[in-house]
Amino acid sequence: MLAPRTRTNRYSGEDAYTDALLAAPPCGVEYVHYDDLIARGEARRARWVHRLLPRLEKALRGTFWVESCVSDETFDLIHLHGFSGYLGGRMARSGAPVLLSESSSALENLIDYDGWDRGRLRRFARGKRLVMRAARIYDPTLNLRDARGLTVWSAWAKDLHLPWGVPERLISVIPPPVGDVGRAAPGEPHPGPPHFLFVGTDFVRKNGPLVLEAFRAARPDLPGARLTVVGGRDSDLNDHAAGVAHIAHLPRERLFAEQYPQADALFLPSRAEGYGISVAEAMSAGLPCVVSGFGALPEIVGESGIVVEPVTAEGLRQAMLTLGTDARRRKAMGCAARERFERCWSRPATTGALGDLYGRIAAGGRA
Repeated sequence: MLAPRTRTNRYSGEDAYTDALLAAPPCGVEYVHYDDLIARGEARRARWVHRLLPRLEKALRGTFWVESCVSDETFDLIHLHGFSGYLGGRMARSGAPVLLSESSSALENLIDYDGWDRGRLRRFARGKRLVMRAARIYDPTLNLRDARGLTVWSAWAKDLHLPWGVPERLISVIPPPVGDVGRAAPGEPHPGPPHFLFVGTDFVRKNGPLVLEAFRAARPDLPGARLTVVGGRDSDLNDHAAGVAHIAHLPRERLFAEQYPQADALFLPSRAEGYGISVAEAMSAGLPCVVSGFGALPEIVGESGIVVEPVTAEGLRQAMLTLGTDARRRKAMGCAARERFERCWSRPATTGALGDLYGRIAAGGRA
């Protein structure tokens, strides 16, 4: 398996996906991560790839996220997730089928995350496609090569790939496995004033400042209400007098044990978002989620949350007042969130579906 694995303190959705699959593979599947092959001396990186790419990035004025693995080990299937990849050695020559996957679209993220315009993206994509083809590098948008399929996490992400020429028949929508908080009484309001939660490493992109502004405006009408912000390492946002508690970083096991179970609603009105795993995690705890209309967020919450579009401080304030004053509605939405989690992120829907796809591909089929 070639997939991102945390090497820094910035834990991403791609890291969470890799960790979840390695910890609980689909039934009958045994993973070997390429980092482990390299650590054991059974594989190496292709140095020429990593020497060439910085020059090409400079020439094309854009970033290539590429990994490589050269090995004489052979496998039944190679799953390449989250970046472009070069495969070499007997591993590549053996004819093992290759499955590509990504959460949304690293290419389209250049518009949403980095502010590129469509013209610049098209120019970069033309150059990158030529490089990927010449170097025989798999890319989930621009050069699928002989890959048997591409999995993405949402219907929204699927739609991002179609205009770039990815055949629809090769794309499967399989949600990522998500940790289950398993709250005993999903949707049951806690005693006392409402407790809102924001979780996001990239505090600005996920609209943390606007959530703070909305909470400060709503609190006079919600005496004693609290907001806990998890993320935003570069700031000290604590304001206990105003009901705001800030935790710059929290390991996931503590997030699951200490934050989701104690909250009444999650706010994640992101400006740009590849998926929003923390929303699905919060739904597992029976939390209503307030999100923006960006990307897959409305698809994730369905009817169990509130979509604020366009995202304004006033719109978020109104959502806080609704959830903070109407315990019956909050409970109904929380129960719906938990039911939706069980339906969409259950093991059969995620790793089960992925395992079925592996089986079809290994048997000679396609996605």
